Amino acid sequence: MKPLLTTILTLVSLALSACSGDLIKKDAENEAQGDEVYLTRSFQRVQRFDCQNRLTSDKIETVRSPVHLIRIEPDVSTDLAGSSFLNVTTGSGPGCTVGYTKFNVDYSHGFCNMNVKSGGNEIRYKFQYCDRYETRHDEDGNPYQVCAVPLVTREEGSTWIRVIYTEEDIEGIAVVRPSPEECAGD
Repeated sequence: MKPLLTTILTLVSLALSACSGDLIKKDAENEAQGDEVYLTRSFQRVQRFDCQNRLTSDKIETVRSPVHLIRIEPDVSTDLAGSSFLNVTTGSGPGCTVGYTKFNVDYSHGFCNMNVKSGGNEIRYKFQYCDRYETRHDEDGNPYQVCAVPLVTREEGSTWIRVIYTEEDIEGIAVVRPSPEECAGD
């Protein structure tokens, strides 16, 4: 189970790191000054078929969840070794961050996402740094760096984002059929 979880988290991290995310300014002192973050939920009629080509479902479904990648950058990135983020408005923090600065905000509750609500969301941030690294070796003898001292918080504060939630209907019908591999045993 642990290798599967590691693989899933690695894939999520790779997907997040492929995008730069919208940079959020850190000097917003209230909701009105916060950067706008748009979350759009997309609906479409979806028809699902089984291996015998029988219609098993014909309904309107969410085909794109309202999620958005944001980025909050520290003033200094040298020796950055940790971060934490908390949405004071909802009490939620992201379960996953990339490069200590990027994470998804989402209208629903998700494992890796920070839950947000429409309107103002105050986000507290904290950046931790490592003052000294040491080299260790893994079981194969390969060297890697670890922080040799406790992390030091050098920057913390709060900022605001303004979440604008919309819904859209996508025209046409999405058709979902099982792959030949999924039907091989039928």
